[in-house]
Amino acid sequence: MYRVTSLGELSGVANEDWSEAYGLNNLGQVVGQTATYYDNNGDDYYPPHAFIWLPIEAYGLDQGMHDLGIIDGQDLLRGDSVARGINEYGHVAGTSGGEAFVWFAQSVSGFPLQELWDLPDVEQGSGGFGWDLDDGGHDGQPLRVVGYGLNGPCPEDDRVGQTLGFLWISSSPDVVTAIEPPQGWGDTKLFGINPDAASRRVLAGVLDHCGNSYPPEERTAGGLDGGGFVLSELSLPALFGGPVAEARDASDEGELVGWGEDEQHQTLERALYWQTVLTSPVNLHTAVSPPLPTGDATVAEAIGRPLPDGLPHVVGWNKTANTALLWNRDGQNQWSVEDLNELIGSEAQADWVLREAYDINNSGWIVGWGWYDPPFNPDEGDHRAFLLSTAKDCPWDLDFDGHVGSADLLIILGNLGGDNYCPEGEICWSDIDMNGEVNNADLLELLAHWGPCGIGGGEIPQNVQDCIDKFGLGDPEALEACIMAVSGGLE
Repeated sequence: MYRVTSLGELSGVANEDWSEAYGLNNLGQVVGQTATYYDNNGDDYYPPHAFIWLPIEAYGLDQGMHDLGIIDGQDLLRGDSVARGINEYGHVAGTSGGEAFVWFAQSVSGFPLQELWDLPDVEQGSGGFGWDLDDGGHDGQPLRVVGYGLNGPCPEDDRVGQTLGFLWISSSPDVVTAIEPPQGWGDTKLFGINPDAASRRVLAGVLDHCGNSYPPEERTAGGLDGGGFVLSELSLPALFGGPVAEARDASDEGELVGWGEDEQHQTLERALYWQTVLTSPVNLHTAVSPPLPTGDATVAEAIGRPLPDGLPHVVGWNKTANTALLWNRDGQNQWSVEDLNELIGSEAQADWVLREAYDINNSGWIVGWGWYDPPFNPDEGDHRAFLLSTAKDCPWDLDFDGHVGSADLLIILGNLGGDNYCPEGEICWSDIDMNGEVNNADLLELLAHWGPCGIGGGEIPQNVQDCIDKFGLGDPEALEACIMAVSGGLE
C-alpha cells in the first residue's frame, strides 16, 4: 500500500493548476515542471518552470515546492524550464529555454549556489537538453550530466540539424564530450546514467537516422557501457523487426529499461528490460502472467532496486488504459505488474487517477503525474504531480523523535478528518494505514504503539476498558483521546 501526496502548486497559480514530477532521490526530494504565473500589464501568462519539492526543510529552503526559474537573460514571460533528474546531494539537471542546465543545491567547485547554470553547447551546435545526472558533486567526486544537443547539419546533407548525446563532467566545466553514433547512424540522444559515481559508466539513450523525413526514419535503442564511450545498438526481441525503440534509464547493476514497437501487434509500444547492454531484453508486456492486453501499449521509464528485497522494480505506464504501472521481479526471475491506482487506499482512489510514473527510489517511493480533484471528476481534475510513499520504520512516530507520545497525538488530532485533513503539498504521515484518510483507525494505531519506537507495540484498543487498562490515569490526554475514538466521538 502507498500513501499518495499531491505535491501542491506554487502560490498564485490556482487558475492554471498543472505540474508533472520526473525525478526523485533517496531523500524523497522531487523535481519536475509546474505552471508559474506572471501578470504582464493585465495579461495572464502561465509559463512552465522547473521545480524542486522538498519533504522537509533543506538547502536553506522551506518544505514544499520551489520555482527554480529560468537561465538569466531569457524572456521572463515566455521563458520555460524543466527539471528531469536529481541526485542524492540535491543537484538537479534539466533544460531552460532550449539550454541544458545544472542547479547546485550546494557549492560545487566554485559553481553558483542555487541558481541555474547553463552547460556548454555540443561542438559546433547550439542549445541542449539536460536529462539525468549521477551521484557525484561531493567529497571531490566530479558530477556527471547527460543529455543531448544540436550539432549543425547532418553528415550526409544539409537538411536538418544533427543531435548528439553529451556527457558533461564538473571537473571540466567548459566542455562537453559529444557521444558519436556508430556507423550507419546519424543522431544520438542520452536519457539516463547509472547513479553510482564510482562505478563503471552505463548510459541509456537512442540512436537515430539524422534528419526529418516522412514517414519517420527508424531508430533503435542505444546504450553506452563505460570506458571508451562507445555507443552500441541494443538487441530487441523477436518479431520487433524495424521498430522504433528507446532506452530510458540505467541502474548501477548495468540494467536498462525502455520500450520498443512490436510490429506483430500494429507497432504498439512494449515495455522492455535489458539485464546488460549485451543481453536480449525481456518483453515486460508479455513476461507477466497473465500478459497485458495485446491491444494496449506500455512504456518503461525508470528502474530501481528498492530495499528490503533489492530486486529490480520498473515504473512506467499503460498508454492505452492511461494508468501508471509498477513491474516487480521476484527471486525466481518472474515478473509481475500492478496498476498503481490499485495500490493506494480507497479514499485516495476517489481523488486520483495516476496516469504516468517516471521514477522510483531505493525506498520504493514513486513520482509521476495524474488527474487530481477531490472528489475526483475526470472532466474537471487538475493535472498534478504526485509522490507515492511507503510506511517508515516507526509509522506512529509523526514528529520523528523516536518516541510515540503526546506530540504525535496532537499532530494526528490536528489532521483528523474535516478541513484539516492532510495539508496539500506535504506527506501525510498522519494517514498511518495509508488508506487516503486520517480517521479513528489511524488514531487507535498510534495509541496502540504508545511509547518508545520498537517497544511500545500492543493490541489496538477496542473499548473503554481497553483504554483504561492501557493508559489509566497516568496520561489523561491519551486516555481521553482513546475513549473518544473507541466510542465514536471523534468521527
